[in-house]
Amino acid sequence: MKKIYQQVLDFPGQINDRVLGAKLSGMADGFDSNNGIRCYFKSVYQLLAFLVLLSSLWMTAIAAAEFLGGDGDMLSKVGSVVTAAICLYAAFPLTQIIRSRGDSLGSGSNGVVHFLLHDFVKANIRLVGEVTALTALVSAVVVTLGTLLNGASLFNEASGALSAVNSFIAPTYSWAVTAMNGILEHVFSCLKLDVSLNFNDYTSAEAMTAGGWNAAGLETMIKSYLEVIQVAAAFYVILAVYGYLYSLGNTLLKWISNPSVPFRTK
Repeated sequence: MKKIYQQVLDFPGQINDRVLGAKLSGMADGFDSNNGIRCYFKSVYQLLAFLVLLSSLWMTAIAAAEFLGGDGDMLSKVGSVVTAAICLYAAFPLTQIIRSRGDSLGSGSNGVVHFLLHDFVKANIRLVGEVTALTALVSAVVVTLGTLLNGASLFNEASGALSAVNSFIAPTYSWAVTAMNGILEHVFSCLKLDVSLNFNDYTSAEAMTAGGWNAAGLETMIKSYLEVIQVAAAFYVILAVYGYLYSLGNTLLKWISNPSVPFRTK
């Protein structure tokens, strides 16, 4: 009886050692410092895409219900039903962008340092750039619809998914953008050029309100689409500058580890 009683008490420990312990040991023994990290990052981005989708749909639905229950006129509410549907639909391609960037991190055969400082940073720059540009495009569509409805104030919650993405992703590359701003400022100073360039000034879209059937309304509508181009171009420039600086630094480190001179010495 005492033996049976002891086995019952030891049963949870045996399960932990034989099942969980074996699984953790297998994961530790089979962990690949290159592909293992890539696989885990891919899984994290897949989970992030799912969470952003749920939060975007929830935030949009709640905000749309509050807006439609407000004091707006009938024309604004009818147009807002359309824009709410557009914002809900936009949540799916936005999260697909996150998933595809995560999938891109899951492939490759370079080392961990190259993965973290090159692949990871550039993938996140592309991710936030694409999400920001798509958010700006949805906002431009809302402005267009508001202009067609003669300046009606319409519901727009396209920035909800962007806020969710920025809260998770932006810190992983913002240091690189800050470093690039500092390097370019130093280069311009050394060249005696009176140029001030801050990439952060071009990586966000301004919230706009649709105008009516007039020159100001048409100007606002055109400007909303130009901001889409501006945001996309800014992030592509950041990608190009960061890629160049990374390759320059990588070449310098390789030369330091194995220095050579471009001429013969006797």
